[in-house]
This record gives sequence, structure tokens and C-alpha cells, in this order.
Amino acid sequence: MSVILGILIVLSLPLTLVSQEMKHDESLLFLMAARNAAKAGWSKKAIQRYQAYLKLTPGDYIVELEFADYLQNNGHYRKAEIHYDILREKLGSVTEGKDDFARKLNLSAARNAVKNKKNDSAIKYYEQVLVFDGGDSKVAEEIAGVFAGLGRFDEALELCEKILLKDPQNLDVLTLKSNLLVRLKKYPEAQETISKISPDKSNLKLRQLSADIDAWSGNYDNAIEKYQKLVRQFPEDRDLWNQLIQVLSWAKKWPLLLETAQTGKDKIEMNDDTRALLVNAHLSVGEQEKAVELWKTISRESGTWRASALMIVDKFLSQRKLAAAADMLEKIVSGSKPATEAHLLAKLAILYTYREMPGKGFEILNQFSVSPQAKPIFEAARAEILSLTGRYEDSLSIIHTLEGDKETGLRLQMLELECLYALEKDGMLLEKSSVLLQKLSRNEMADKAKILTLRILSQIRTGFYKEARIEIELLSKSDDKDPGPSILTVLLLAAERQLEAQEKANQVLGKVLAALTAETEMVRPQLLDAVPLSVWKIADEMAMHHNLEVRIQRAKAEYKAGNYQQSLTLYTELGKEKKRPAL
Repeated sequence: MSVILGILIVLSLPLTLVSQEMKHDESLLFLMAARNAAKAGWSKKAIQRYQAYLKLTPGDYIVELEFADYLQNNGHYRKAEIHYDILREKLGSVTEGKDDFARKLNLSAARNAVKNKKNDSAIKYYEQVLVFDGGDSKVAEEIAGVFAGLGRFDEALELCEKILLKDPQNLDVLTLKSNLLVRLKKYPEAQETISKISPDKSNLKLRQLSADIDAWSGNYDNAIEKYQKLVRQFPEDRDLWNQLIQVLSWAKKWPLLLETAQTGKDKIEMNDDTRALLVNAHLSVGEQEKAVELWKTISRESGTWRASALMIVDKFLSQRKLAAAADMLEKIVSGSKPATEAHLLAKLAILYTYREMPGKGFEILNQFSVSPQAKPIFEAARAEILSLTGRYEDSLSIIHTLEGDKETGLRLQMLELECLYALEKDGMLLEKSSVLLQKLSRNEMADKAKILTLRILSQIRTGFYKEARIEIELLSKSDDKDPGPSILTVLLLAAERQLEAQEKANQVLGKVLAALTAETEMVRPQLLDAVPLSVWKIADEMAMHHNLEVRIQRAKAEYKAGNYQQSLTLYTELGKEKKRPAL
């Protein structure tokens, strides 16, 4: 019996081997079919055939990793994650090339986790990769990028430093480190990192980053010089031209901006944002007509259309040309589509109030049906009109009902500060303005200057002279043509009763005001009313009594001082000057 059983076993061996070979051949066919389908882009068939292969050959970890990577590359991140997890559980049974396989598996799992927005898991897998190969700079770069995405910049920088200890001229890591330092606003350190890169390795991207760092840190002259060199070397690079224009606008180098725009007119992307910059440039060099013509080419649907229109109006306001500002707004409003811009109507209503016609302003606000979107804009305008007519408490009541509205946010906060100043609530003004200053960006320099001016006036009134002096110094850096800082210096010295220093400051201010014209831009034109009569006399003398604007201001100051006869004499002379024909 045992002999017969032995014979049967021997006879069955070839059949088993044949069956195994057939199964092996079948699985290979599925694997080849899967790879061919993947190459052909037939993802559904490829997935089915990979699954069929793995069902027949569950122990082929290499192919299972290949399949998981295929799923990842085709956007099936959740399915890929399942296979990576299965493989991680099976790692203990891998014998040959275990470390290399574990490295590849964890690296793939990490990249999949990033795509699946599971950054914490990604970091865990990346750290496992570094256990097997701590010197892989590419992997370190990837994990540093994930750290950066999570806001964990210090850990990202630490990784960069470790790589740079071994490879100090690793261009990719130096670039990454520079970008991380920029994210942390550590501009000097970022610039220093770039300077360590040998010139033969430095590329366009790094040189542009160096110029950008100068611009972001306020070193505009350096940034402009670097960009000018780059556009000369790479004249066809449109991005360089566009960024140069942007930096010139930040630096307020308006004549140079216009010259650059003309030189690179075929290279600069002439979109609505660029047109808005050019509108600002033309306004700043006194070319209002060109600014208006250029503004007309901006698409009404663009966000810059309204901003540029208001910029033109604000230009007239800064020059105290109220009639011209109102006329400009009326033309814009009358030429608009039926759904007139609420912002422009609100501005027009406020302008009438500036021209001592608040009734006309309220009439404009009341004659249009108000949509839910326009209501806060009109209410903000109403609050401003109330403020301009001295009803500060009523204005604040409206302001507090509109807090948090995005359409009127900054404008309302500025108006609130004006009301607090008028009501002599200096403590609240200084507290609220301090918070607001921290929120403003580099592009909001004019608003920063307005806030600083109000703060300085409050500080002088409340005896914070040291703080006022520091902020006058800050204000003087924002616009060296504005006489505001010189006026504030005189007011500060007068409050401190530093008579000798005040007399010297009066002479300086008189010289500044001697060049005053109707076109002189001021952050706060109301400061002219605070200039002492003695200073207007100095300015009038220095201008040889030929400056019409100075003589008008002196006549006002004489009247305020109670010198009615002198004021009348000046106004009479001014009347004759206007009637006299030009030579």
C-alpha cells in the first residue's frame, strides 16, 4: 500500500510544477498587460491588471510599490495610501535590499501624503527616509518645503543648515534657505545667504531674488539698480520689466517709471494694474490730462478702475482744487453705466461738503435707491459729512454700526481717528492708531502718513513731546516735498516753549512755504491753518511778495490774528492781481 502511495506522489510532482509554472506565466502576463496599459494611458485597465497580478503574487512587494506609485501619479491618493500602509506593515518580512526598499517606500508615502494634504504624516515618512539616507539633499529640500508649508520655518532652516555643512555650495538648498529667510522677513540674512553663492553658480532666479529682497526691505535704489542690470542683460524677459515698474512705483520714482515704461513698452505687460501704476505716475509729475486719458483705457470691470478714478480726484483734493475734483467726479458719474458706482457717488457727496454744500451732499446720497451692498458705502459717506460739519458724536454713532464692513474698513477707521482728534479723545486715538499702523502694508504709505500726522498732533496736545519728535522723523521720510513735518516741528517747539529753536524752525518752514503752490501735495492740507502768522510773513518776504498762494494764506492768517485791516489790504491787492492781464 505504501509503495502505491509513493508512486502516486512521484507521479503528481510534475503536475504541481506545471501548475505553478502556468500560474507564474499568467501573473507575468497580467503584469506586462498592466504596464502596457499604463504606458498607453488606460488607467482603469492598468489598475485592474495590477490588482489581478497582486492577487496571484501577493508577496511581490516591488510591484505593489510600483502599483501604489502609479495610483499616486494618477491622483488616486487615498487608494495609494492604503497600499503604502500595507507595505509598511509587511516591511518586517522584506529580506533582500530592505533598507533601500524602506527608503523608497517612505519617500513615496511622504510625497503621496503631501498631495493628500496630510502634512504631519508626510513629515513622519520623510524623517524615516532621512534615517536611511541623511545626506540626501533632495529629500531634505522636500521635507523643508513641507515644514515651510506648515509654518515651521525654524525646522526647515535647521535642515538647510545641516545640508550646507556638508555641501556649502548646494545651489538648491541655498535658494531654499534664502526663500525661507524672506518668508521670515529676515532680509539681511537672506541677502547674506545669496552673497555666499559663487558668481559662476548664481543664476537669473537668484539675482532676481536678491533684487526683490532689496525692494521688500525698502532698499529701493539697490533694487532698481539690480533690476536695471537684469533688463539690460535679459531684455526679452517680460517678468523683469514688470517687476522693475513695480519697484519704481514703490520707490515713487515717477519720472524714471514713465521713462522705463516708454523704453520697455513692447516688453511690459500692459494690463489694468500696469495702467493704474502709470495713472499714478502721470498724476505725480503733474500730468493730470494724460492720467485721465490713460484711466479711460482701464476696464470698468477691473478693480483698479474705481481706485484710479478716486486717485485722480484725491490728487485734486491734495492740491486743494475742490472744484476741479468735483467736476472730475461729475464727469465720471455722468459717463457711467446706469448702475453708477456707489463709491464715486459717495465721494461726490463728500466733495460738495468740502465745498461748504453739505445739503447737496446729502441730496446725492438720498436720491438713489440703495442696494444692500451699497448701503454701508453711503452710510460711511453720511458719517464723513457729519464729521465735516462738526457733528462728531453723530458720525461716531454711524461708524460703530458699520464696524467690520470690508467695503469701508480702512476709510471708516481713518474717519474714526479724525473724530476722536476733534473730540480731544487723544488716549483712544493713540491706542487705536497704533493697532491700525501695524496692519497697513508698504503700498499704503499715504494712509500711514495721515495716521502719523494725527498721532503727532495728539501727542503734542497731550505733552508726549519725545514720542512726537520720533514720529515727525518717521513722517519726514515718507515724502520730502510735503511741508507737513516742518509745520509739525514748529508746533512741537512752540508747545515745548523752546523759543530759540522755534525761531530757527520758523525760518526753515518759511523757506519751505515760500515755494508753496496750489499743486503742492499735502497729506493733511488743514495743517496750513495752524501755521503761525509770523511764518507766513517770513514766507512772503522770501517769495518777494510774488507767490499768490502764500499771500492768500497770509491774508487768512492776518484775519485769524484779528488784523482785519491788514487782511483787507492783502485781499484787495490779490483782487487787483487777478484782474491784471498776464504779460
